[in-house]
Amino acid sequence: MPRQLGIGKGTLLPGWEELTRSAGVRIWEWDVLSNTMQFSGDLAENYRAEIAAAGDKADSIMLSKVHPDDRARYRQQFIRGLKGEAPMEIAYRLTESDGSVRPVQLRAKVFRNAQGRAIRVLGLTIDMSAQVEAARLVAQQAEQQTQLLMRLKLATETAGIAIWETDLTTGEFIHDDRLGELIGAPPATRFNLEEGIHPDDRAMANSSTRAWLENPSRDAIFSIRYRTANPRPEAQYVQTHMRVYRDLGGIATRTMGVTWDVTKEVLHAAELESKAAQESALIERLSVTTKAAGIAPWEFEVESGNFSWHGPRPPCFGLDDVPLKNYFRALTDIIVPQDRSVLLSTAADAIAANLDSYQYMFRVRG
Repeated sequence: MPRQLGIGKGTLLPGWEELTRSAGVRIWEWDVLSNTMQFSGDLAENYRAEIAAAGDKADSIMLSKVHPDDRARYRQQFIRGLKGEAPMEIAYRLTESDGSVRPVQLRAKVFRNAQGRAIRVLGLTIDMSAQVEAARLVAQQAEQQTQLLMRLKLATETAGIAIWETDLTTGEFIHDDRLGELIGAPPATRFNLEEGIHPDDRAMANSSTRAWLENPSRDAIFSIRYRTANPRPEAQYVQTHMRVYRDLGGIATRTMGVTWDVTKEVLHAAELESKAAQESALIERLSVTTKAAGIAPWEFEVESGNFSWHGPRPPCFGLDDVPLKNYFRALTDIIVPQDRSVLLSTAADAIAANLDSYQYMFRVRG
C-alpha cells in the first residue's frame, strides 16, 4: 500500500501539506529501480487503489493519467529528462479519476548512481488551471482589443479621419498616413504639424492652441478649424479635435487628436451666408422701392383669418392704430359697399382655380 511521501522521517512537516495543497502543488517520488511511487497528501488517497493494483508498474499509472493527446510528447520529454538530455519540465493535461482535465506543469529532479543511471525522481506536479485561465482571458482581451482597433481603423478610414499624437516633452509626433494625405505632405516619423497650416491661419491656430495648453483650468478637449497648406489649387479646410494630458503639476505633456476634411461644410456655409446677404440686400432694395412707390406688401392667412403687413401700412386707409387681428374687418368696413364683393370673391375664385397670383381694385370711403 502506498504511503505518504515524507521528508526525512516519513511524514510531511507540520503545515507543509496544507501549504502545498493550497498552492496547487503535489509532491511525488518515483523509485526507478523498483518502479514504485509515493505521493503527498490527497494524491496518496486518490491513487491508493490504482497504485496498489499496479504493483511494480507505477510508470504505467503515471502515463495513464496523462491526456491521450499529450501522452506521446509527455513520454518523449520524460525519457529525455531521465537521460539527462533536457530539464525535467513538462507541460501537459492531467486526467483525473472523475474524468475532469486540468493543465499541469511537471518539474522534477533526477537522482543518479555512480554510473550515471537514474535511480530516483523527486518531482512536483503544479496545477496550472489559474494561469491557463488567466492567459486565456489575456488572449481574449487582446483579441477584443485587436478587433476594436480594426473597427476603429475601418471607421476612421471610411470617414477620412486622421489620428495623431504628440509628445510635448520630446517633441515626437506620431500620425497615420491619412494626415499626410490631408495636408499634402508625405508621411514622416518627425512631422512638423505647424507647416501643414496655411500661413494666413498659422498665427491664429498657434496662439489658440498655446493658450489652451498653458491654462490647466481649460477643458481637456479643444477644437479648432483652419485652412491647410495643401498645395492643391482650391482651398482646403480641416477640423481638429484634441485632448491634452497633464502631469500632477498641470503641465501639458501629451496631446492626442483627430483631424478631418471639412472643406465642403465650410464652402457650403459660406455659400449660404452669401445667399443670405444677397437676399437681405434685395429685401432692403425692395423695401426702399415699395416705400417710394407707396406700395405696401401684406399677407392674409385664410384658415386663421390673420392679416399682416410687411412694411408700413398705407396711410390712405387711416387704420394705422387698428390691431392686426381686427385689421381685415376694419378694412372691409371702409370699402365702398359695391366693391366689398370684389375683395372677397376675387380671392376665393383664385384659390378655387389654384392660381398663384391675382389682382383686383376697390374703393374706400374717404
